[in-house]
Amino acid sequence: MKWSELSGVMKKSYFVIGNDSGPSHIASCLDINGLALFGDSTSATRSGLKKSKFDTLEVNDLKKLSPDTVYKKMIENLKRI
Repeated sequence: MKWSELSGVMKKSYFVIGNDSGPSHIASCLDINGLALFGDSTSATRSGLKKSKFDTLEVNDLKKLSPDTVYKKMIENLKRI
């Protein structure tokens, strides 16, 4: 998929969940509701992803991150909108 196609799909999305990658940066810049997941190998703060509708979730070990924790963070973010 081309980046322009991906951004078109994202514009139609209600919420995007990703990591510190190109798609998350696109969603953040397009001011799309979303969440990027970070482990201990990189810093959420330094990524610049956190914006008005796009948030980050940083944990020590991504292998231990539960879907329930991600879901709760997503709901928390949607309530701010």
